[in-house]
Amino acid sequence: MCTDFAVVWKVNGLCGGAVVMSLFANFSCLDELIQVVYQDVNRFVVLSNVSSGEWAIHLGLTGEGRWWHGRWREADVTNLVGSNPSDFLLETFAEKLADSILKGDLYITNFDAGKDINITLAPTSKKPMNVALEVMDSKESAIYTCRVLLDAQKRKCHLHPDFISVQPPDPSSSATSSNPKPVSSPASRTEEIIEPKTKAGSSNDKKRKELELVKPESSKLQGSTFFR
Repeated sequence: MCTDFAVVWKVNGLCGGAVVMSLFANFSCLDELIQVVYQDVNRFVVLSNVSSGEWAIHLGLTGEGRWWHGRWREADVTNLVGSNPSDFLLETFAEKLADSILKGDLYITNFDAGKDINITLAPTSKKPMNVALEVMDSKESAIYTCRVLLDAQKRKCHLHPDFISVQPPDPSSSATSSNPKPVSSPASRTEEIIEPKTKAGSSNDKKRKELELVKPESSKLQGSTFFR
């Protein structure tokens, strides 16, 4: 008897030497998605995850800590796309679902905080998709919330990517580093300091020589005046 087992999340089982691929291998675009939905005065958070055997949706109501969950198994998918769908058909179908989540094209129907509800994907399209959601009790909600927070380990214990690592380089800093200002050498600075002193000294020497030439003449004039 063949027993199904997961080789990787894409593989559903191995039987008689033939690898049986899960159709959810084509639903990878729906894995680890998150979206916020505003409806009336309520704000919901939607989380989408894919495993080897199902596509799961969790819906949380912010402010009250209430959670709902729903899932599609293989039978739910084949009822919509046919019993023997191609990989291309499954990928196209999954991409449309993912697109509605990423765009926030969602609507919660039959909303009641303490009862089962439905979430509709692409509600205005020709073929809207409904997922039934069951209300989770307080214990289930707490366990799921902790599991979501523990998933932060996949991002090196960060809820969000490192802000510094994603920052682009500053263009001004790169321009400054590529064209640095010339730095004068100590010798050139010494020449700049000495040069004014040299000029000042030469002018003082010139004035002193002029005074020496004038002094004898002035003394002669003074002497002649005195003896008169």
